[in-house]
Amino acid sequence: MDEVLSNWSTATQGPKPKVVILVPTGQNPSGTTMSIGRRKVIYGLARKHDLIIISDDPYRALVLNFSDDGKAAPAAPSFLEIDSDARVVDLSSFSKIVAPGCRCGWITGPSQLLERFAYRSEVTTQSISGFSLAAITSFIGAIGGQEGWEKYLEHCSLSYSDRARRMEALFREHLPLEVVSWVTPKAGMFYFIRLKAAAHPRIAELGPDGVLLDVFETGIANGVTTAPSDLFRADPSVPTTVDDIFLRCSFSYTTPKEMAEGARRLGHAIRESFGL
Repeated sequence: MDEVLSNWSTATQGPKPKVVILVPTGQNPSGTTMSIGRRKVIYGLARKHDLIIISDDPYRALVLNFSDDGKAAPAAPSFLEIDSDARVVDLSSFSKIVAPGCRCGWITGPSQLLERFAYRSEVTTQSISGFSLAAITSFIGAIGGQEGWEKYLEHCSLSYSDRARRMEALFREHLPLEVVSWVTPKAGMFYFIRLKAAAHPRIAELGPDGVLLDVFETGIANGVTTAPSDLFRADPSVPTTVDDIFLRCSFSYTTPKEMAEGARRLGHAIRESFGL
C-alpha cells in the first residue's frame, strides 16, 4: 500500500485514494486476524497518506479460545483504540452475533463523518428496518441491557470457541492431511481449507480451477456443501495458481452430530477426488 500510494500519479491514475477498507478480525473467508503490530503499521501509513480507515469489523466479538479453559478470549483490539486523529470509521453488525437475517448494524467514528452518513441515509435507505430495530432493542432489554449484553458476547465467544475446537479436531481426524492444510482461525466462524492441487492426479488436465471444481462437486455428490474459493476472488481475470485454491467451511450453525458427519463426508470426497 505504501509503495502504491508513494508512487501515485494523479496525471495518469486520477485522484489519489482517500480511503482504505479493511476487515481486520476473523476475515471472511480466510478467517485471518491482523495482529496489533500490523494494525499499527497500517494506521501509520494512513496518517502518512492522509487516509480514512473504514474498519469493517463484525467478527470482533467472536474471538476464539483454543485452550479449552472455560474462559472467553478477550475481544481483538480495534482500530478505534489506536486512532489518535479521528480517521477511523468502525462498522459492526448484530447480524453476526444475534441473527443473520436482522441486517442491523452500527457505525462508530468521528462526528463530522457520521453526520454526513446520516444525511446520506436520509436520501437513500432513510432508516433500517423498523421490525429489526424493535426486535434487537427488545432482545437487549430482555438480556439485561449493557451488562447483559457483555455477558451475552462472552457466551458467544465461548460457544464459537467450542465449535471451532470441535471442527479442528474433526478435520484432523477425517481430512487427508497429505493434500490439505489450514491456518487455525483466531476469530470469526470459518475454516479455509487449502487444497494441495499440485498433488491431484489430474492437475495437468484440469488446472487449479478444475481441481477446485472437482473437489467441490465430489463433495456435493457425497452430501456435503462447502464454499469454493473462486466465489471470493476479487479479480476473476487473474489466473489461479496451484497454491491458491480453498474450501470455506463454517462452524456457526451445525450441531456436533452434523459437524462430525460433515467432516467425515468432506474427507471422503477429497480422497475420492484425489484418488487416495
